[in-house]
Parts: sequence; structure tokens; C-alpha cells
Amino acid sequence: MIGARAVVRSLEKMGTEYTFGMPGAQNLELFDALVDSNIKNILVTNELFAAFMAEGYSQATGRVGVCLAIPGPGLTNMATGLAEAYLDSCALVVLVAGLDEPDKEFYIHQIRQLEVVGPIVKAVFKIEDTGEIPSKIYDAFDLAQQGEPGPVVVEINKRLFKRRVEFQKNYNVQYEEDGAGDKDKIKQITEVLINADSCGIYAGGGALSAGPQIKQLAEMFSMPVATTISGRGVIPEDHPLSVGFGFGPSGSKLAEDIFKQCDVILALGCKFSEMSTGSWGMDMPDNLVHIDANEEVFNKNYPSKITLRQDIKTALEQILELVEGVKKRKNSRLMDEIRKYREGHSGLPVGIGRQEPVSPSRFFHQLRKTLDRDAILVTDCGNHQLWAISDFMVFEPGTFITPADYQAMGFGIPAAIGAKIGRPDKKVICVCGDGGFLISGFEVLTAIREKLDLVVVVFNDGALGLIKNLQERFYLRSSSVDLTAPDYGMLAKSLGMDYARIDTEEGLADILKEALAKKGVVLVDVKVSYDQLAEYIKGMERIVWGRLPLSKKAGSVIKMINRKLLRRKPL
Repeated sequence: MIGARAVVRSLEKMGTEYTFGMPGAQNLELFDALVDSNIKNILVTNELFAAFMAEGYSQATGRVGVCLAIPGPGLTNMATGLAEAYLDSCALVVLVAGLDEPDKEFYIHQIRQLEVVGPIVKAVFKIEDTGEIPSKIYDAFDLAQQGEPGPVVVEINKRLFKRRVEFQKNYNVQYEEDGAGDKDKIKQITEVLINADSCGIYAGGGALSAGPQIKQLAEMFSMPVATTISGRGVIPEDHPLSVGFGFGPSGSKLAEDIFKQCDVILALGCKFSEMSTGSWGMDMPDNLVHIDANEEVFNKNYPSKITLRQDIKTALEQILELVEGVKKRKNSRLMDEIRKYREGHSGLPVGIGRQEPVSPSRFFHQLRKTLDRDAILVTDCGNHQLWAISDFMVFEPGTFITPADYQAMGFGIPAAIGAKIGRPDKKVICVCGDGGFLISGFEVLTAIREKLDLVVVVFNDGALGLIKNLQERFYLRSSSVDLTAPDYGMLAKSLGMDYARIDTEEGLADILKEALAKKGVVLVDVKVSYDQLAEYIKGMERIVWGRLPLSKKAGSVIKMINRKLLRRKPL
């Protein structure tokens, strides 16, 4: 077979059902080979959104997202999405055409592209011989999933797509198994957990596959469970021991109060990033035990008493074996404290039905009441995302998809499309700001073309809301944040979408139910009010302010007073 067919056959052997990308002059043979395959390519409007779609697909399914790109601008367009997947620890494989010929230079699109993307992906492979096609593609899939997942780029010289190759039909894919780990450390960690007065579990995205083991261990020793942004849903957030996101000032108030009582914290599959810790505002006890598949994350932001490089599920299974005969420890006081807090925060926030723009907090509480437990919520980055983190409960892994650490704007809509393609049986809803919609809004055309059922909610405040809030808070004025928005109703009509508008909180529940019941793509335009900052931002402000020396605090106060007195005109 020709090399292009060998590439497609290799993808088939890896179980690939979808690819995301755009064809070009340098990969015509590859796209032609896909025609005779069961693999379907999802055509995008921009390669950036192919990467976002692949990440949404991967997060929703737990499988590798696959992207196809032309060299040069195709790959550089995709770069921001690859960086997002890299920092979000998401398994992607990107196949890009290469241009180098031994006797030619200055091809169209020719740059040293692997040097450009090398720092923002887990690895790059270069295929220059047809015999390498199957093995290097298999290796790319293997590496993308092993340890801490991440994107891998494979460059295939375009001349190989037409050359003949004898495909290795009996090639056996051998994933490298994660070993048993350090048995002495497993025993040491187990003893620490048994002897702790109160141990809290802090679970990240690397622990999502270990939900049953985390639940079993937590219930055995009455361990409260808090999560990072990426780890949400590792156990249901209405579980009696779940305390929500984070445990510092930017996280759940319940988690902050509960974790202050813990003398041991078991951190699982997390890297203590700025976003999930609220600018590293969480207080950590001396006894921090950190387990992760990537040893590079240890002791970077918080010193650990014990570290273990190990797959989380495997490590917890070994710990559970060692504690099998240990007497269970039930902390009734802790359980009552969590229960009472929940009872006091169980209803919709006060004010539902007001005749004014919608509160993001009440929107997400109502959305949670309207959706099934296994529905998938995808967000962009911005104000709406921070409200979703604090006010939307998550019950299952892979049902809350958001740009966690790179925070690339425009993520929401394409990631939601990828999630829906991967999980067509699930209800998928995307919430984005009007700024994010202006970046990737026309990607709804992909959803329309693929006949997807998808609800896209735009939080419409006419500005880059989060940045405007911060500017007005710190400088008493704003600059370069007010947007020129389209008429969303006319836009929806021109694209063939159903449309709904929510101007007030009255009828919010009914409009959401109606939109979610419709087939096809539905655009919901929500007039939202950011008259309050999200709790996440308030918490981060307290953290940053607390770190400032007295002289800096005094200077900041004086500057603020001067600005108010001078009443400086807006820019």
C-alpha cells in the first residue's frame, strides 16, 4: 500500500474513530486515504479549533484525540491548542506533513516547525522512511497516554504519502505497563494514613480514573475529598465526604474550613498549579504525601514529606490491599459538619426571578437542577468559568471540561463539539463569554454540518468581563475591553440555529429546559450581570494582598485614594 494508506491503517489499529483537521496541498493523499476508511475527519474552520476539539473529545472519552495539519501555518495555528492540551495533561496525537527534500529549499509553508512546537508538546517524532510509519505512530499513541498524558506531534515527510510500503499487519502494540512502584514507599504512605488524626485527599486530573479507589479509601478513614479544577467529578460532589474545589481562599469555603483540621494531605495526580490553588493560597501541613505519574511535579510549589511516582489507580489499589484488615475509622463530627453546610447551601441563591440581568451564580445553580447528572458542561475561560467552578456541582469524571492551566480563550465551543462527537449519548452544553464567542463562534458551523445536538450559551455583558472587573477595581476605569457584539438572534437565524434570549431570571428554568430539549444547535443569549466578583477572584485578591509588605499596601491605598480624589477621566 502507499504510505498514506499505511498512516490510516495505523490509526485504525489504534482504535481511532475521528480525526480533526483541514486538508491542504501537502496532505491530499492522506485525506484521500481516509475516504476508504471508517475513520471520519471533522472539518474545522481553523486548525486551532481542531486541537481544542481533540482535547474535548479526549477529556469526554478518555481516549486519544487525533489532529491532522498541513505544515507551517496549519501547525502554528494549532500551537495554542497544543499548549492547552500540554498544560491540561491531555493525550493528543498530531500528524503533520513535512517538507524537507535533500535538493530543495524555500517550499511554501516551510519552517522549522518541530522546533516551534517542541517546547509545548510532550514529544516530537519525525518519519523519513515508509518503514517507520506504523511503529512511530504506535509509539506516539503510547507516549501520549503514558505517565502524565500530553500531546505528541508526528511529522511525516509528504513524499512518503505516495511511496509504496509493506504494512506490518501483525505488529503487536505493547503499551509499557506502569510497574509496581516502590513497595517500601507504599507501605510508608499506608502507615502515615493509618496514623493520621485527620487526612484529607486532594485529587487532580491524574486521579480521574481512580474514582472508585478514592471513594473506598475516603469512606474507610473518613477522609474529606477536595479536587483541582481538572479533578472535579473524581467522586460525586454530593458525596458525604466531598467538600468541593480547592481548599484555600479561592476554593470552596467548606473545603477551606475542613482541611484546616487535617494533619495529613494525600495529593493525587495534581501539580499544584496557580489556577487550581488560587495563586498557591492553600496552607499545607508538614505531612504532605504526593503521588503522581510524573516525578517532575514533586516539590515544585509545596515541599512533600513523601513522594511516589506511580499511576494513581495502581498505587491506591496497593494501599487498599495493605489496609484491608485495618479497622474502619468513622468521623461522625466531620460528616455532620459537611452535611450541615450542605443543608444551608442547598437551594437556589436568594433573588431568583428578579426583573434584571441574570446572576451567573443563579444561572449555574438552575442549570445544574435542569441537567441530568451525567450531562457534560464545557466552558471557555473568563468570568463565567470562575462562577461555574464555584456554583456548578459535578458528579462524574469527564463531565466538566474547561481550559484549566493554559486558559486559552476560544476553547469552549470547539471543545464542546469534540465532547459531543465523542459522547453522542450525553447532553452537552457549552457556556462561553461573548469575548470567547467572537473568537470561535463560527465553529458552530461544524456542529451544524455534523448534525450535532448542542446548546451554546453566551454570557452577554458586552465586554471582556473579567478583565473589565479587574481594571475598574484596581484603576477605577477600564480600557480596550468593551466589545461590539453581533445581533445574536439574526446571527442564529442566518446560520440555521434555534435561538433563545434570557434577559431576566424570570422564566430562566423554563427557557433552559426548552433549549435543552431541542434538536440541533441552539444558541442561548443570556444578558448577564457581573455586579459581583466570583468567589475565586475574591479569594485570590486576599491571598495576593496578604503577601504584600506593609509599605506596598500603604502605597496601593494612597494610589487608590488619589485616583478617587482626582476622578480621572476614562481612557
